[in-house]
Amino acid sequence: MARSSRARTEIRLAATFKRLPCPCRDRRICIAGPGLIACLVMRYRLLFAASAAVLLGFAAAARADAIDGHWCDNGTRHLEIAGPAIVTPAGARLTGDYDRHGFKYTDPANGKPVAMVLYGETIMRLRAGDGPEEIWHRCAAPTS
Repeated sequence: MARSSRARTEIRLAATFKRLPCPCRDRRICIAGPGLIACLVMRYRLLFAASAAVLLGFAAAARADAIDGHWCDNGTRHLEIAGPAIVTPAGARLTGDYDRHGFKYTDPANGKPVAMVLYGETIMRLRAGDGPEEIWHRCAAPTS
């Protein structure tokens, strides 16, 4: 009895995949390809979940390790850095020299240089001209 064209195609496709032992609990035989991948995911889902959590943790740490964001001093002053743009504590919108871990600009009110350096994820040191070094902390955006 002659086989149909579809049956011959299925036999050829099955022959192209190697049969491998399946890592699933029921020890079925999987065809290499999507079936094997699904079995591996089910068997090692805890390992995959842990790996994904670690990778996401590294991504979050990389984002936090930049000077961009909102900063507050111990009093009532606030500034915001977004790339080369800054909103100063006086409310002026300026551009400055941006570095991932530092920022410099010239204060338009007195012409003094202001330099900021990131120390850790939540602390920044700011020095305006020859004045004392100030400690600023990461904070939420102000609300009106």
